[in-house]
Amino acid sequence: MKQLTCEMCGGTDIVKENGVFTCKSCGCKYSIEDAKRMMSDDTPIAVTVKEPVKVVNNDFEAKLAEAETWEHLYFERGKNAVVVGNIRGFEAVQYYYSRAEVVGANEYKYWEKYAEFYQKGILYAIRHKEKRVFAANKDEFVQRLSTLMDFAVKYTDSKNKDRLIQKKKAMIEEFESDIDRIISVEDDDWKKTCGIAAKCMPFVFGALALFFICLGLSDASTMGLMIVMAFITFGIGMVMSFIYKRKSES
Repeated sequence: MKQLTCEMCGGTDIVKENGVFTCKSCGCKYSIEDAKRMMSDDTPIAVTVKEPVKVVNNDFEAKLAEAETWEHLYFERGKNAVVVGNIRGFEAVQYYYSRAEVVGANEYKYWEKYAEFYQKGILYAIRHKEKRVFAANKDEFVQRLSTLMDFAVKYTDSKNKDRLIQKKKAMIEEFESDIDRIISVEDDDWKKTCGIAAKCMPFVFGALALFFICLGLSDASTMGLMIVMAFITFGIGMVMSFIYKRKSES
């Protein structure tokens, strides 16, 4: 049997509450049928984000303020500054937001604030290569943000509905653009690094080959072997230089 793992955030802290399985890291809900499919060894997983099970929270403002405090700490000091059990960083902040989930007049506010953190947090986690977050793909990130804002729209009043609909559209457009930009910048940095490596390889391996030749000159009995080693070393350097050059141009 597979370990029950959240398909939205990759967390494994999943508990059964009120007849559904809840991921403590991100708040995603799964039915019993979903959980059975997720734990099967050979059945394809097809997960649908469930509407949250409502839990009355009389300490909403205090818990939301606590989540925002941890959020600020995460962005200022990095993933190791926020730890809950065996999770840390982005997922740990998500846990604190999940504790603030509320029923009532403030419910839309919770989803709006959570969506704002999710958008900013995913971009931060991608830049800093948090493994669980970085393993997901752009479509999953965008779909999750869209779902969070859908909840905000659903539970708001008529006064805020149009504002949230427009905000959702703007957030998704900005989110997609920012993800593409981060990936593009990283690709450019990688290409620059490969270009530098391509130029340096012949000199580095050439110096090593010269070292072998000097060793051969100091001991006539090893001259032949050292010359062979020098040719092999320089050849490796030229091959690696060619490979890195191709990577920098691709």
